[in-house]
Amino acid sequence: MLFFLLNSLNKIHAFYQYSLNAFVTVFSRGIDQAPGSCRKQEQVTLRQLQKRLSGNAADFEEVIKKAKRQSSNTSGGVGSRLGSRRTTTQSGCMTPSGIPAASMTGEPIDEEEELEMTPDQLEARINTLLDTCTYTVYNYTRRGLFDRDKLIVLTLLTFQILLRSGRIDSVEYDALCKGARSAQPPPITDDLSRWMSEGQWAAVDALTTVPGFGSLAKDLEKSSDDWLNWCNNEAPERVAMPGEWSRMTEFKQLL
Repeated sequence: MLFFLLNSLNKIHAFYQYSLNAFVTVFSRGIDQAPGSCRKQEQVTLRQLQKRLSGNAADFEEVIKKAKRQSSNTSGGVGSRLGSRRTTTQSGCMTPSGIPAASMTGEPIDEEEELEMTPDQLEARINTLLDTCTYTVYNYTRRGLFDRDKLIVLTLLTFQILLRSGRIDSVEYDALCKGARSAQPPPITDDLSRWMSEGQWAAVDALTTVPGFGSLAKDLEKSSDDWLNWCNNEAPERVAMPGEWSRMTEFKQLL
């Protein structure tokens, strides 16, 4: 879902181009940053970095050899102690205090050791990975967006999450995005025509086809004064809607 969302951002602006390799790298970073991750932190050298960028590390051979000679002359025993400490640290999972986690016997946990999880623990782990990876990808994407497009991308991501979790209905989402209007709405009453336009009445008639909104037009005609007072409020989104409509979900009230 995340990659296809990023891949469609070029419809907003042609500058927004994201490769699959970049997405996989950022997604993997989200997995590593998830709470409870035991993956060993990779130490990237100059040779590896040059190879990633150009595919050839030959240009850095002499530089690396010279750097090693200078490091060995200046560091001495301190460097060896730091190297041994780094090896010990990377052998197991890290606790928040920076101390390697140990097993019940006091030995460092083997990275390749399979951890058995209960169904509840597995579900919690999956939810943690989803939250962390989603935020990591969004944070990476946000830094390359124009300010005027950040709210659009955040809204698209939020709606996709709500749709996949089943918290909003796809029919209601389509009604919000399309804003359909009925081609031949019924005649509007005189009371409603005082504060509602023909176009708004056509939109109300189209909304009555969405499940849960079938009685909206009749309720508007019946309680015209209540709806008028609600619409004339300076911040109607912060005031309860007339009648039973105030008990609807926030997304349905948005429609």
